Amino acid sequence: MAQERALFEQRSRRRAIGPGLVAALPQILPLIILAATVAFVVGRMPIDGRGDYGQWLMTSRYYLGEGVPDYRTITALPPLIPFLLAGLRLVVPDPAVALQIFNVALLLALVASIYLVGSTVFADRLAGVFAVALAFVVTDRFLELFAFGGLLQAGALVFTLLSVAAFVQAGRDFTGSGRWWTLGSLSLALAALSHVGTGLLAVPVCAAVAGISAVRVLRNTPRQPLFKRRSFVRGASRALVVPLAVLTYWILILLPASVEYVTNPASLNYRGADRLLKGLESYWPTMVVIGIGVGFLVLGLVWELGRRRLGPYALLVVWTAAAWGALVVSMLGGASTDYPRFATPLMAPLVVAGAGGLLSLSHWLVGYLRAHRPSAPRIDWRLGVLAFVCLLAPLGFQRYANHVKFYQPLDAPGLTTVGAFLGQELSGGESVVTPVREGKWIEGVTGHAAVFSQPVRYTFRPLERQRSLVAETIVKSTFALAGHDFFLKYAYGSSGGQEMVPRGLVVGANHRGEFLDLLQVPASEVRVFGAGGPDDLWATLINALPVGRGQGLTSTEATVSTAWEGNELHGPLALTETTVLRGSSGGFELIEQVTASQPFGGIELQLKPLRLAAALNITSDGQAADLYFPVTGLEQPHLRVEVVGGNGFIALEADGRLMVRSTTDRVHLRVTALTAGEGTSPLQILDPAQLIDAYDVAAVLLVQWDPAFMAREQRMEALGYRLGLSAGAYALMVRD
Repeated sequence: MAQERALFEQRSRRRAIGPGLVAALPQILPLIILAATVAFVVGRMPIDGRGDYGQWLMTSRYYLGEGVPDYRTITALPPLIPFLLAGLRLVVPDPAVALQIFNVALLLALVASIYLVGSTVFADRLAGVFAVALAFVVTDRFLELFAFGGLLQAGALVFTLLSVAAFVQAGRDFTGSGRWWTLGSLSLALAALSHVGTGLLAVPVCAAVAGISAVRVLRNTPRQPLFKRRSFVRGASRALVVPLAVLTYWILILLPASVEYVTNPASLNYRGADRLLKGLESYWPTMVVIGIGVGFLVLGLVWELGRRRLGPYALLVVWTAAAWGALVVSMLGGASTDYPRFATPLMAPLVVAGAGGLLSLSHWLVGYLRAHRPSAPRIDWRLGVLAFVCLLAPLGFQRYANHVKFYQPLDAPGLTTVGAFLGQELSGGESVVTPVREGKWIEGVTGHAAVFSQPVRYTFRPLERQRSLVAETIVKSTFALAGHDFFLKYAYGSSGGQEMVPRGLVVGANHRGEFLDLLQVPASEVRVFGAGGPDDLWATLINALPVGRGQGLTSTEATVSTAWEGNELHGPLALTETTVLRGSSGGFELIEQVTASQPFGGIELQLKPLRLAAALNITSDGQAADLYFPVTGLEQPHLRVEVVGGNGFIALEADGRLMVRSTTDRVHLRVTALTAGEGTSPLQILDPAQLIDAYDVAAVLLVQWDPAFMAREQRMEALGYRLGLSAGAYALMVRD
């Protein structure tokens, strides 16, 4: 045992420390080239308005003493990364420049941490270089963090890897010094203060690695009772001080503030563990890295077990089991968190294992060549294996560019102009309605609140979901109703010089916790026909004149009723459209009622699918129809449309629309969402004019390239806004 320990210490010193900088240069130079290349690829991409970057810019304002939106709870986020970004902004005042510098610096820190953990686990610098190549050149999972702005997770991953490297080194320090234990514990604490989810994974990972190292130390120290091994006990006790302090902070502050993070009603259906696996499968080089890592893990573990030693592969197996085991516990517990974002902590041990395997393969290659070609020049052929791995660099960097393109705003220069304008024009308490990515950037640059819409799957607090409904209502509708199963918006309306009377219903249905716009009832397709039948058109809702609007809200239902009148060839008529939304079940009902001075032939309306749909199982008497839409999340959205009280029948038109016709003066429909998930909204009536006052909306940002831009611009003008700024793709409507 003593001889083995001496040989291991000698090998560790030779490979981990090295004879000097000159001798290490052939192995360090590839790392420098890789790091510089990756930093160039990431740093050259524009960062303004991209992904979540604006959100962290906004959070850093809090630590600079600058204004932040009132609805934001900054203390609910781990403070370390925003605090460090705030410190950089003291030196670099320009927010975009500071963010880009911080982004590249964090990238280089991640490169360094992967290099350190790889070279420490295998006691060889080249293993660290192989790990960097696999992480940043082959797989796309690590670079994607910097495509969408996962700064908090990247920071937590840096400190997790540093903690693992420190604990591994502590297992080799048989003198019992506590410096490595202290560094590992401090790094683990910093990981916990960087990102909640990654910090939760870091705890079992680092604890498992520390346990392996503790066993190594105890096996290689003189045989005496544990409490008498003073140096070990002293070092371990010092190392526990910081984690205990951080644990107290987590229990008292972070966990209570983050409890809503795992209660998202839509996450498991749209961002569940299946999406994590699909994300890993979507890029074949990532699967190659996983395959290489798992293969060498198994081979290495078998080899070490046969020799009864706790080597690097035993440590990596424990690391992998801890990381993936934490994922399994989350899945079994039904935590509704954002699983795809945990790809990097799960892949980290496999990347290191793959690096060790490539190192062993390169050693074998060197030995083979020297045995068969002893006269060949003394070249480090291991670098040839590294060069072969790096052949995937163009493919990996293009993959990163595609990720960046997906997360970029429509027009970064135009958004910069908008941000500067709003920073000067908005006063305290005023807000702006924007698209989601633009809204995060505007909040980061100006500190003013943005009201933006984003899918439920990306929100983690009821307040965020409510603001999303508000943004949808203001920009996309003239009036709206929201409840458990449906979010009903009226896309158009007419005022007739008085209040806005809405029409043109758009049906958003709850599909496993997410509101999806599935149906539309065009006002032009609500028609009254004369005694001559369907070909004898009397009037349509779009040609009728508004009379008024009524509404009501109770604990069980929300109702809006609109009245219209017409004076067509057949004489005057009155049309009333009533929508009743139920609170918890029963869906919603749509009632069209006609009153005319002369006999008429009936009334009809059409339901137009907004997505490709198939109407199946229309009953033989035409009283009900089932609509299935393309798979979204884990299954097909499913709606049922029924005629209530025999007032009409349903037929399928050639273009996929459902036609509902009645020969009486009334059509009464009930629509039910059969794939509704957990509730996303309390029962409420949403009036854009009232919401604008409630949220003090001073400006609305529209996209001029949007096909619906003209309709939205007209709605904003009807609410008292005018064009205040046109900047590239954006039109900023400001309130008079």
